Amino acid sequence: MTPDTQPLLIDITAAARFVGVGSGVIRGWITEGLPFVRAGRGGKKMFSPADLKKFVERNKETVQ
Repeated sequence: MTPDTQPLLIDITAAARFVGVGSGVIRGWITEGLPFVRAGRGGKKMFSPADLKKFVERNKETVQ
């Protein structure tokens, strides 16, 4: 994968790494409206890197 490409969806662990927070923070953001989709047999929560960036940008005063 080249530096300018991103996966379409990432799991909660990768999402946390992507924005530099813990996975518990991502779970909290879900209740605050962070979009996700369910994927796979277990219905794993998956996130779009673009949605993560938008969420952090919109909420940067409260996101630490």
